[in-house]
Amino acid sequence: TYFFMANMAVLLAVGLYRVAFGDLPVETGGVEGMLSGPDGSAADGIFYGATLFVVLHAFASGGAAVTGVEAISNGVPAFREPAARNARSTLVVMGTALGFMFLGLSVLASKVHAFPYEEGTPTVIAQVGTLVYGGGPLGDVLFYSLQVGTMLILVLAANTGFADFPRLASFAAGDSFMPRQLTKRGHRLVFSNGIIALAAAAIVLIVVTGAKVDRLIPLYAIGVFTSFTLSQAGMARHHLTHREPKWRTGLFINGTGAVLTFVVAIIIAVTKFAHGAWVIIGLIPILVVVLFRLNRQYTHEASELLEDAHVAATAPILRRHVVLVLVDTLDVAAARAIQYARTLTPDELRAVHLDLDPLVTADLARDWRTLGLGRLSLDIVECQDRRVTQAAAEIAAQELADGETEVSVLIPRREYRRLWHRLLHDRTSDQMVKVLSTLPHCNVTVVPYHLDLKSTPIRVRAAEATAGAAGGDAAARTAVTEAPATRADGSTPIGAVAHRSRVLLAGRIRALRVQPWSGVPTLECTLADESGAILVVFLGRREVPGVVVGAHVRVQGVVGEHHGRLALLNPAYELLG
Repeated sequence: TYFFMANMAVLLAVGLYRVAFGDLPVETGGVEGMLSGPDGSAADGIFYGATLFVVLHAFASGGAAVTGVEAISNGVPAFREPAARNARSTLVVMGTALGFMFLGLSVLASKVHAFPYEEGTPTVIAQVGTLVYGGGPLGDVLFYSLQVGTMLILVLAANTGFADFPRLASFAAGDSFMPRQLTKRGHRLVFSNGIIALAAAAIVLIVVTGAKVDRLIPLYAIGVFTSFTLSQAGMARHHLTHREPKWRTGLFINGTGAVLTFVVAIIIAVTKFAHGAWVIIGLIPILVVVLFRLNRQYTHEASELLEDAHVAATAPILRRHVVLVLVDTLDVAAARAIQYARTLTPDELRAVHLDLDPLVTADLARDWRTLGLGRLSLDIVECQDRRVTQAAAEIAAQELADGETEVSVLIPRREYRRLWHRLLHDRTSDQMVKVLSTLPHCNVTVVPYHLDLKSTPIRVRAAEATAGAAGGDAAARTAVTEAPATRADGSTPIGAVAHRSRVLLAGRIRALRVQPWSGVPTLECTLADESGAILVVFLGRREVPGVVVGAHVRVQGVVGEHHGRLALLNPAYELLG
C-alpha cells in the first residue's frame, strides 16, 4: 500500500510540475484499439451525446472507483483500543489520500488526453505514467515502479474481500441469517468456511464474466452503495431513537450520507443496467427472501429444542433399561457393539438377528454357540416381508409397551475408507436410525468399525498426560516443604509440583466444569502450561469472574487431592493480561 501511494505521489508531483511549466506531452490519439468518442468541437458536444445521462454514467463509474472505504468500518473490531477513534482517524487519512490520488490522476489524464482501450490495456494510469515520466533510464525505472505498485495494490485489494466477507458472514450467521457453518473458525483461527464459500463464488463470477473488470465493477458497486445506504439509514434511525449527545449532528451527517449513497446506487443501477447490474437488482430480493426464510427456520428449530428442555433433563428415570444389539453376522463390528453394550450395565441385554436368509441365520447360531456366547441371549426374529427397519421398530415398540422401559438400540456399522468401497454396501442403518429415534424413550447408538484402518492411539498433549498421571500416586507422596525449579516470575512449572507443597502456578485455563460435590456446587478448572496440568477447584462457587476458558491466571496455594488427582482447593488467584 505504501509503495503504491509513494509511486502515486511521485507521479502526481512530477505531472503537476510539468503541467505548471507547460512541457507535459499529449496523447495524439487515433491509435488502433482506442474507444472513439464523438466528432465535433466541444461546443457541439451537447448534440453528440454529452447529455445528463452521460454525465450520470461518468459519475457512476467514478463512484465505483472510490469504493473500498467500507473495509475500515467492517474491520473496526480489529483495531486497537480505542477502536472507534483509531478507525475514524484511519478513515479520514484514507479518504483524504484517495481523494488526492483520484482527483490528481483525473486532472493528469485530462491534460495528456489519455484514452481508454477496448481491451483494457494499456490502462489510463499506464498512459499517464508513460507521458509524465517520458523516456530515458530514470523515466523507465519510475514507470515500471508505478506498474509494479499498481499490480501489488490490486492483489492486496483482491485479498480485502477474503479478509472482510468471512467476518461479516459470521456476524450474519450468528444472527441466524446465514448458515451456521460460517461462524466456525478453522485451526488457523480464521473463518475457513467463509473463505471457501467466497472463493467458490469468485470462481463462478470469473468464469461467467470472462474476468472482464468492466463487467464485474457494476456487480460490486451496486452492492457496496446499497450497503452504504442501509448502514447510513440505520445510523440515522439510531440517532432518532436514542437521541444521544450531539445526535442532531450525527443525524445530519448520516442522513445526508444515506441520501447521497442512495442516489449513487440508483444512478449505477440505471446506467449500468445493461452492463450486468440487472443480475444484482434481481438477485438481492431473492436473497432477502431466502435469508429471512433461513432465519425463521433457525428460530423454529431453537424454539422446539429449548421447549421443556429443563423438564426433560430432570425427568425421572424409567424402571427398566433394555439394550438391544442388532446383529447380522458375527464379526468384529458386531463383537465391538456387544462389548460396548455390556459397559452400559443394562437390566437386560439381548442380541437380535432379523432372519432374512435361513443359511446366514444357521451360520450365526452355530458361531454363537461355538464362540461361547451362550450367556448372551440371541433372538432370531422372523422377517418375511424383508422390511428390516419396520421389524426393528416393532421389536423396540414391544419393549416400550409397558411405559416403564428405556430401550437402547445399538447398530454395528462398518465404515469404509474409499468412496467406491462405500458404494458397494447399503446404508440400511441410516434408515433404522431415522425410524427408531422417533419412538419415545428409544435411544439409537451407531457403533462404527473402520475397515482397512489400523487402530492408532490418540496422542495426548503433555499437559493432559501429566495431569492424568499425577493423581495416580498423589496419596502416596510424602510432605514436601518447598517447590522445585521456579521460573523467573517466581512460579513453578505445573509438571514439577508435588503433593502437599505450597506453590505459585501460572498458566492458561484449558477447561471448566461445574459439578456438585457432596451437594455443594463446585467449579473445577484445568490449569495448564507447557509442562503439565493441574486441577484448580473453587468449592461452593458456580463461577468466578474472569475465570473462563482461555484466561491466563496465577494461583497460589497448597497442592492437595481431588477425586484422585492433584488439585489446588480454593487458592488465591490473580488474572493476568
